[in-house]
Amino acid sequence: MLNHAAAVTGATDPGHAAALGAETSRAMSAFFLEMHGYGYAVAQIFFGLWLPPLGYPVLVSGYFPRWLGVLLMVGCAGYLAGIPFTCVIPGADIWATIVTLPALVAELSLIGWLLIKGVRSPRDAGDPVPVAAP
Repeated sequence: MLNHAAAVTGATDPGHAAALGAETSRAMSAFFLEMHGYGYAVAQIFFGLWLPPLGYPVLVSGYFPRWLGVLLMVGCAGYLAGIPFTCVIPGADIWATIVTLPALVAELSLIGWLLIKGVRSPRDAGDPVPVAAP
């Protein structure tokens, strides 16, 4: 967010434009916005690496449909595959969006499932009901 603040400040503060010149001020603002994009790509590594530890329990628990767990783990690959398109290949932002689409679908599906259907109870999932020891 610091890069966003620097871009807005550089573009709107008349003191910066007077000290650096209007063209330099605009170029610096564009630079900070570009750096924000790269920072988000680095954070995307962690977004992606979080999905297998989330997807595997969803897959094997029986409290959610299995396809949801698989989709979450495929979303990891989507996030990680989108990083080269963002950082290495200039102008390939549309491809980065396309390859990260499975991750977006997976995360929104999990949120929608939890909000609409909720988690199955052990009886619905076919799991034995635990009995308290005396």
